[in-house]
Amino acid sequence: ITATFGRTIDDDWADVARATPGGFAGVIYATPGGDPTILLTDTTQAVAAKAALKPLLAQMNPMFDVSGASVRPARWNAAQLLDWHHYLIVQPIWAGSNVTSTDIDEAANRIRINTADSVSQAAFVARLTSMNLPCALVVVGIMAPATILPLPIRP
Repeated sequence: ITATFGRTIDDDWADVARATPGGFAGVIYATPGGDPTILLTDTTQAVAAKAALKPLLAQMNPMFDVSGASVRPARWNAAQLLDWHHYLIVQPIWAGSNVTSTDIDEAANRIRINTADSVSQAAFVARLTSMNLPCALVVVGIMAPATILPLPIRP
């Protein structure tokens, strides 16, 4: 998938997860303007994870306070979520699904898929249910398709 679509920030987070103790699952601000939070699958590794993350996150966001960050447990690390996302992308479940977006939701520690309406949502949930995925791996919501505005015509 990465070779086809190019690297994304999700690939970068997955690389960090593979190189960091504690099962790195992402970093968030738990509330707007709130304290930084590091998500780990093994919170007993918080000290080692913070030490490994400090130089990496300093390059990405020098304002993120790794030392003062709280740690919150997560079920899946960033590499696992990316692997599951790649797995889902190549499944024959998308045709006629009215999916408007799909992404890894770090804060929820899930894959988020949005459909255009409640009928599409129910149909897509049924498709996912038939796949026997791990419980709560995917959250399916509703989001209207984005409207692409035309560029202004320049003389």
